[in-house]
Amino acid sequence: MEWALPESCGECSAPTGLLDTQYIANYEPSLPIDGTGTARPKLGAHASPSPKVGVRLARDSRSGRQQRQICRAQQTLTKTPPGLSTIPWNGTSEQVKALEELQQRMESCPYGTADAETQQWFLRDRKLDVDEAAQKLSDMLKWRLEFKADSITEANVAEEAATGKAYLHSHLDVNDRPVIIVRAAKHFTGARPPEESKKLCVHLLEKAISELPEGGETILGIFDLRGFTSKNADLGFVRFLVDIFFTYYPKRLGQVLFVDAPWMFQPGWEMVKPWLKKYAALVRFVSRDQLRDEFFTPSTVPEDFR
Repeated sequence: MEWALPESCGECSAPTGLLDTQYIANYEPSLPIDGTGTARPKLGAHASPSPKVGVRLARDSRSGRQQRQICRAQQTLTKTPPGLSTIPWNGTSEQVKALEELQQRMESCPYGTADAETQQWFLRDRKLDVDEAAQKLSDMLKWRLEFKADSITEANVAEEAATGKAYLHSHLDVNDRPVIIVRAAKHFTGARPPEESKKLCVHLLEKAISELPEGGETILGIFDLRGFTSKNADLGFVRFLVDIFFTYYPKRLGQVLFVDAPWMFQPGWEMVKPWLKKYAALVRFVSRDQLRDEFFTPSTVPEDFR
């Protein structure tokens, strides 16, 4: 897959070099955060012919749906670094007009369409710029068709998942986000077909989104870097991750944690960081103790970090 950041992204240009205990430079989330208690299944946006795209349609009253949207927007603003969150959806006349215009525009899209809530999400991501939202939404729908994202099943990725390189944690973090954990030391560049790793990645993202709790918008990504060596460095796959998180799952990744990164990881990070630009602010280097103490309760800490 040829990778490049979309040229229409005016956001990807800000600060680099933020290397403190909290945020390490710049990377964009592509999926949201939140919810308390037990995660409840949440269907993706119903696209035609791509039924899993984005977030589910609300099934109750219009007022209830608007209240949840406002709640989600406020929570995203609270938990995402300044400047990296989506704008709130308050149902203003400007927003409604933009949504109607986008819906009309998408009627002629040859790749299908997405439900209203997914269209709202892309408008929020593009700050109500209908042209940019329509282009990005169209690109996403085209990718889903070509990648056959809706055909990926548990059985399709069973062999890749058996390597133990990545999985969806069974508990939310303290910010009520679904958690995807990547064991970098179990991924060996060239050992398996790249497409299989990509399928597992998309499957886990879809599954995480489906388990967003009520009001939830983003997920947490944890990269366990203990035991990382040059054999685990896969820049091609990293490019794929950046591409899908920016273009196909915009603003859904709320934060990325690099756990116990060895010195060998730093050169690779310095190469990747410029790709992320201001969204590198979503990345934080932490120790196992910090991860355990700040992001989980004693009963929800992943087994790998106990």
